[in-house]
Amino acid sequence: MFVLAAQVASARPPLSVRQYAHTLIIARWHSEAEWRAFDLIIRPESNWNPCASYPSRHYCRYTGSSSCGIPQANPCPSAWRGRLWETRYAQVVWARDYIARLYGTPSAALRFRRA
Repeated sequence: MFVLAAQVASARPPLSVRQYAHTLIIARWHSEAEWRAFDLIIRPESNWNPCASYPSRHYCRYTGSSSCGIPQANPCPSAWRGRLWETRYAQVVWARDYIARLYGTPSAALRFRRA
């Protein structure tokens, strides 16, 4: 049985959560500088781990009131608890929208964080 090239191409694995975030940030702000700022905000918070929770835990079934997920949302949204594959992209969208709403851009959020 022969496999068509189109079938092989469609069998690609899904984007990593970080690749997905890059796509969203570039689509929103059209800037690699904004992507780098976004990445510099997320890495120390969770290192792109959708199961990260504060303080220094990595447990996807976390149900406490502290920060959790890729953006370290506080309080941890109940919709994210225990549903890693269904929510990892939602966490990135939440982080993007939160930064846009509060700071305008990832660069502005990073400047605020560093101040």
